[in-house]
Amino acid sequence: MAGNTDNTNWVCVYKAYSPVNAEIVTTVLNDNGIESFRSDRRDSVYTFLGEIEVLVPENQVKNALILIESIDVD
Repeated sequence: MAGNTDNTNWVCVYKAYSPVNAEIVTTVLNDNGIESFRSDRRDSVYTFLGEIEVLVPENQVKNALILIESIDVD
């Protein structure tokens, strides 16, 4: 999560129930030069409740969405 302490506005571009899918999306984004991180919004006890969000800087949303649409993670 390097660089996440600055004044960057982060935007959710993907939500997953599966940590594996969230990891795949984050890895693909990072491998393609789009900084991203996961925010786990799941309940700590009932992990089937809630989602994992993948966030990118606001100025990378369009590129991130194009890239996410090109991969098959669901």
